[in-house]
Amino acid sequence: MCRREALSEQAFFAPVRIRVSKITSPATDIGSVTLSPDGFLYFDIVFDGLVAPQIAAHFHGPAMPGQNAGVQFSLPLGSTIIGSVGPLDA
Repeated sequence: MCRREALSEQAFFAPVRIRVSKITSPATDIGSVTLSPDGFLYFDIVFDGLVAPQIAAHFHGPAMPGQNAGVQFSLPLGSTIIGSVGPLDA
C-alpha cells in the first residue's frame, strides 16, 4: 500500500505568517489547508491590512527543526487566495 492510500483527509487551520521586514504591520489573516487522500492540497487564505504591497505568496517545507525550508510552490498574489496543488509526492 502506498502512503497516500493510508491517509484520511486532514484539515489544518493556522495563522498565515505575514513577513514584513523592519515594519510593524497591523495585518490580520486566517487560512485553512486541507490535505486530501488523493494527495491534493487545498488552501483558502485571506488577509487584510498590509502596510506595503504584497510581493510574494508561497508554501515552504519540509525542513529539519531549526533549519530553513525552501519554497515548494508559489501562490497567486491577492488578499484572498483559494486553490489547490497536486497531487503531491507521497
